[in-house]
Amino acid sequence: MEDALRQLENIPAHRAVDRKRLEGQLYYRLERYDDCIRVYGELLDAPYHENSIEAKANVVAAYVAAGRSGEIPSALRDVLKGDAEESLEVSFNVACGLVASGRLEEAREQLAKTQRIGEETLFDEGLEDDEVAEELAGVEAQVAYVDAAVGDAEVAAAGNDRVLGLEGPDEIANVVAAANGVLLQVARDPRDRKGAQERLKKLDPFFERSGGLLRVRSVLGGRLGKRTCVRVLAAYACGSLAANKADHTREAVRSLETMYPGEALGSLLVASISAREGKTKEAMACLEKAMAGSEGSEGSPEGLGLAAAALRAQLAAHAKSHVEAADALGDARLPSSIQCLPAVVATRTALYELGGDLSRAEQTVLAALHETTVNGETAANTKSWALKKLAKIKLASGDLTAATDYLLQLARADAAAWEDAEVLKLLPRCVACCDPSKLENIDVRIGGGGSDFECIEVDVDVLEAQAGSMLASASQGAGGKRAGEADDSEKRSKKKKKKHKPIYPKGFDPEHPERTPQPDPERWLPKWQRSENKKLRKKMAKAGHVTGSQGAGKIDKSLDYSTRESTKPAAKQQPQGKGKKKGKKGGRR
Repeated sequence: MEDALRQLENIPAHRAVDRKRLEGQLYYRLERYDDCIRVYGELLDAPYHENSIEAKANVVAAYVAAGRSGEIPSALRDVLKGDAEESLEVSFNVACGLVASGRLEEAREQLAKTQRIGEETLFDEGLEDDEVAEELAGVEAQVAYVDAAVGDAEVAAAGNDRVLGLEGPDEIANVVAAANGVLLQVARDPRDRKGAQERLKKLDPFFERSGGLLRVRSVLGGRLGKRTCVRVLAAYACGSLAANKADHTREAVRSLETMYPGEALGSLLVASISAREGKTKEAMACLEKAMAGSEGSEGSPEGLGLAAAALRAQLAAHAKSHVEAADALGDARLPSSIQCLPAVVATRTALYELGGDLSRAEQTVLAALHETTVNGETAANTKSWALKKLAKIKLASGDLTAATDYLLQLARADAAAWEDAEVLKLLPRCVACCDPSKLENIDVRIGGGGSDFECIEVDVDVLEAQAGSMLASASQGAGGKRAGEADDSEKRSKKKKKKHKPIYPKGFDPEHPERTPQPDPERWLPKWQRSENKKLRKKMAKAGHVTGSQGAGKIDKSLDYSTRESTKPAAKQQPQGKGKKKGKKGGRR
């Protein structure tokens, strides 16, 4: 690429427009996006240049790749002299810019417009339905990504399958859909090995192995760009890890570290593998490296810095180091917008409370409250949560006066707080303990009607019956039984239950359940049907061991008298023609 860039000096002056076009494309391939934007700006400002749709689309793509998506509207208005719906390519690149800046709902609307523009344009050109679907496969893949980002996992999976089911779409759309499908499957069910293997089969054809490394096919690598190749390779590693293919995972991670050194995704994957193998120290070192290498910008949708911090916090919390886990989420290298996210603030506060450090929990909530700008419903909800949490922290530390002040601020700032049962329970008690004179100024609104001290309908007969039963039970306890005497039913209810020690399966470690070996898949079969028993039977039969009922096994034919020759002497044969001698006639002697 560098040689091609140097050869541009030999292009004659009368082909200046072609030179600028080629120069901008080379800068884009070299990932020198700022130079690409500059060259295309010069090209579009030239009086002899035509109003090229392709050049405008390339400029918008360069803005997206450079991380300057926020400048696209002004560039369209001032530099490109066009709008987001000027063509299919420009509209699609504008939608990609909205996705990169995290404006997902606007991106979804822009992608719907892109789909409409593309269908109208392509049908006018005479394309059939299947051909139009193939041409718009990239738009479909991006829509599936947005659906997954906003939480519509089922819709996103169906969109990826539609892209992969087309017969001849662009391979760029195919590889993106396959990679997103793997990541979506891992996020939906990390323990589904079969599902991860099925998704990996769809991604595997886009890779090649050379020199002991796994890489995206060279035909696709140049078109995808470095960042997309890194993410596709990381998706393959994540899928292999979920499919329990340790060799493929290590191969992908080794390829990431070799071909793209310094990428935070590679360090995150190495940390995940080390944590899975129980190597906590190595995992922590890799996460520290990932934190140092992550760009972690405020508008980054990937949030690699936050992912590394979250994994560090998870490992520390698993080791019962709650304060260290909270400090990991409050790392100074994370942008302030991420540190002040409601979920991050709530998690840090809960971890500090578990660690017994209430002062730092209070500081965390106060910092979030200071950064919050009350300009919408979300900010108002965040402020209400912060005031309520501060009151609870003060109550836990024993400072009733400060807790009362925070509750009064909450009551003044948010009218909906009077519908919160917990606030209605805490506020009167705290005020009564600290300054009872303020009780007259507290508006108690029950039922949300807006009037003060609304009456509550009470059934007097029910109250009298309850009071009578309570008095009867009290008098019976005072006069009917001696002190210390209890009923037999009470004794039975107060009888302590025996604590039985739980019986765990063989090899189960309750402290580390993830290290438990997998159960035998043949445990429900009778022993004589199991594969191990069959091998043992064959081995014993070969060695001559006889088992079974009487008569089974080898038979000694020498003991079988039915086939043995007789040893008795042969009987004398009488001569033929001679019968028995006739008896003599005569009487008895």
